[in-house]
Amino acid sequence: VSYYKTAAPPLEGDADPATADLLNRLYVDGLSEFAYVNRVDLRGRVRFAPAGDCYTDDFSSSTIHSMKTFVRDGSSRALG
Repeated sequence: VSYYKTAAPPLEGDADPATADLLNRLYVDGLSEFAYVNRVDLRGRVRFAPAGDCYTDDFSSSTIHSMKTFVRDGSSRALG
């Protein structure tokens, strides 16, 4: 998350509903002071959509896949 603050690129991705909610809160609510000080509206830049078929009970490859974000330029970056 701290590396995200260097450029604050748009983030989009799909994850199971609980993970999508966590990631949206982590980035939008967790970085609210950063957003306020730097006059950046993260609500329009961070969008993790819940995907119903991504849910898994164990830490498998689908969980790892859901923890990646896909940036608008087509590249993928692991969350940090």
